[in-house]
Amino acid sequence: MKYHRFILGAVALAAMCAAFPASAQSRQESPAAFPRLESSEEVRGFVSGGYTWQELARMALWASTAGLPEAASVPRFTALLEDAAAQMEQALPEDPRQRAEYVLTYLHDRYLKAYSALQTRIDVLLTNGRFNCVSSAVFYTILANAAGLEVFGVVTRDHAFATVRINGETIDVETTNRYGFDPGNRTEFHDRFGQTTGFAYVPARNYRERAEIGLPELVSLILSNRITELEKSRRYIDAVPLAIDREAMLAYRSKIPNSAIFADPHDDVLDRLFNFGAVFVNARREEDALRWADFAAPLYPDEKRWADYVDAAVNNMLDKYIRGRDIAGARDLLTHYQDRLTPGILARLDSLVTQNEIVAIHNTFAAQYNKRDFVGAYAIAAEGLARFPGNKQLASDAALANKAQQQ
Repeated sequence: MKYHRFILGAVALAAMCAAFPASAQSRQESPAAFPRLESSEEVRGFVSGGYTWQELARMALWASTAGLPEAASVPRFTALLEDAAAQMEQALPEDPRQRAEYVLTYLHDRYLKAYSALQTRIDVLLTNGRFNCVSSAVFYTILANAAGLEVFGVVTRDHAFATVRINGETIDVETTNRYGFDPGNRTEFHDRFGQTTGFAYVPARNYRERAEIGLPELVSLILSNRITELEKSRRYIDAVPLAIDREAMLAYRSKIPNSAIFADPHDDVLDRLFNFGAVFVNARREEDALRWADFAAPLYPDEKRWADYVDAAVNNMLDKYIRGRDIAGARDLLTHYQDRLTPGILARLDSLVTQNEIVAIHNTFAAQYNKRDFVGAYAIAAEGLARFPGNKQLASDAALANKAQQQ
């Protein structure tokens, strides 16, 4: 009779990834291996409206440097922005429309040197002139505010820009292009914009394809882009705090724009938490995974997702016992965690352990039977049947040993 291998049914959880109410304010200390789960003191200092241009500049520089060594240089970059505003003010036209266009021209003449799709930070823009749609739009809104203009952000499916409101008229400003003021009918703009950025201009009449956002929402896109880049580099632990701070920054919001690049702040935090947690599961560090669930789930509850996460961790722990042929250990583990598992996964894992228990009994029976110890083999099969009444495999084993004894 051949040896039967154990049944392996547990599998690792695949990495959970995602595209791009107020932050939890727990004072619980994060373990060294975990990111912080409370908002930073800096973001808690921002108010929810009525920003001066200096406050907007401070927010943008914080979003650009939070968690980086460059944060220590914020005073220097603040001084650069103050100098930019002072220099611009010397030549501002009186007419508001001309003033709004002048701000854009001034930025491209003095600061915006080269388009770079991933360069979202204001401090980097001030250092080397590289910019993308987000950093240039934020920079424009800072100086447009300094110029006394009413300015907002706009997001489309994959792009961001600014808009100014002058005498009841809303005028788009595509900040990545020096000809981007009121771009609808400007040939110079259309000749260069798509080639430079890869985006298509979405005019105001296509209102279903665009959404106006406030200035904090626009600045928050700096954080969103940084989070995306961190996760591309698998720096999940660094992405979590930025998502926490972004949610705190936007705690006052009442409506989420319908845009793929503007993720719901709370959903974005949850995605980051589970992406970080998936690192433990995929590295087969299940005990760390369960500690992470214990730490994060009370602050950011999501019953189904955390339940699935715990299921996956316990599933993989069980897999180790089964691969090691420690079926007693597998049964003890399942008993220990049974109250934390969802009914479906508990039933599946219980069935898996039971199958392997029966296979282990059968293999022990087979070893004795092959030694022609039919009495011992029968005792093993009978004991197994007492534990698992009606099991066909064990019933067949008992009958086989009984028949052998009688021959």
